[in-house]
Amino acid sequence: MMTRKAKAMDTESKLQRALEELKASRETCNQLLREREDSEEEINKIIFRNTELKKDLADLHVQYQETAAHRDQLLTTISSFDQCSAVFEQALIRNNELESELRDANNTILHFEEERKLQECSQTLNLYEELIGTPGGHALVSTTLDSSAKTVFEDSIYRGQIRLNSKNKIKKYVKLNRLILKTNKLIRKQKCFYKNVTLRKQRLDLLNSIEIYSQKLVESRSKYDLDVGGLQADISELHRSLESLTSLYNSAQAQISEHILAADKLIGLVHHTGFTSLPTIKVTSAPDCCQQTDGGQQLPTPVSNINTLKKSLRGSLESNNVVIFSDSIGVGYGSLLNAKLKCKIINYCMPDVSFGDLVKSVMNCKLNHNSIVIIMLGNNKKLNKSIIRQNCTILSGLNVKKVFLCALPFSKNLSEKENNSIHSMNTLLFNITQYNDKFVFFDTNKFIDNRFAPQRKFPTF
Repeated sequence: MMTRKAKAMDTESKLQRALEELKASRETCNQLLREREDSEEEINKIIFRNTELKKDLADLHVQYQETAAHRDQLLTTISSFDQCSAVFEQALIRNNELESELRDANNTILHFEEERKLQECSQTLNLYEELIGTPGGHALVSTTLDSSAKTVFEDSIYRGQIRLNSKNKIKKYVKLNRLILKTNKLIRKQKCFYKNVTLRKQRLDLLNSIEIYSQKLVESRSKYDLDVGGLQADISELHRSLESLTSLYNSAQAQISEHILAADKLIGLVHHTGFTSLPTIKVTSAPDCCQQTDGGQQLPTPVSNINTLKKSLRGSLESNNVVIFSDSIGVGYGSLLNAKLKCKIINYCMPDVSFGDLVKSVMNCKLNHNSIVIIMLGNNKKLNKSIIRQNCTILSGLNVKKVFLCALPFSKNLSEKENNSIHSMNTLLFNITQYNDKFVFFDTNKFIDNRFAPQRKFPTF
């Protein structure tokens, strides 16, 4: 049997071993806590980096679409230039055809004039032979002299008087016929000269028009070459920018996939170690903002729980995009809404940001008329009613479907005066939402109270 001293020593040794094991377990616990904090910080960094990459990816996608639209517009312009060049070539071909037809017409006119001259000469000779050969030709000539002499010989260069009382009438008839032939020949020359003058004028006009059109053709060709060169330079520049955007887009996709894989590994590691994978909402112990304060005022009941929010957004989540803008209080709130509402929600979490900076981020974000914006702010430093009114006026001009303004959270670390100030600002937010259909007030304090009531008991003022 063991004595009391031996039992005491045995018990003491066991206690020492238990104490050493307890110290080792504490060290292990502290190490695990430090690892958890490090993993949480790393996950927060990854989430923030993932958000930035999503923004960059959206901007790159918009730039890619704009570049593609500009490229399509340039392609249509090039096709129109090709059509204009084809029409211009057809006009040149038609111009050459008209020039050849004009040359053929001039040759035909000259040929007809030569034939007409020969025919007139042959007709005159035949008429003379008939006058000489017929026995009554002398009387025929004498009867026609009185009428033809006035019209033909008045304007001719032969203005001498014709005497018909000569004895040798045959010689006189021969002279008269010669005079008639010379006069007719002179008339024909005058007519031919006038026609040649008119034809030369027409020809000069046509040559001038051809020179003008040829100059216009050269100018249009040079302009076409310059336009084609400029368009080709623009197309090459757009191709280079498109290739750079495509490379940036691919690199962003690769980085996003790498970050997603790293986040999955971290989440699996955190799940394996028994801790939560993502930080939950930073809950602050505070009374309900709808409770009665020292002033006796009571805030009307706004949208106060997640079921009411789900009911308000139901029917529009399929066709609208929901975007959350928050500071550090909104960490993990997107995951919570994704789990509750079963929809895709984008959460832009910006720690240590002011209400004005949040509103600027909302105004700079690319939203449409079907978007739903949720604004959460936990940092109430340097915040007053004038800043709230000014920024709510800016938000009223936003082209979105709804803007959810979440209540400022209470905290047990704040004084009663500060909590009363928060309550008055929440009341102002609620009153602003009552006069604008675009705004909806969401009481996060009541939601936190209802969700974490079994775990926490909020103090009253």
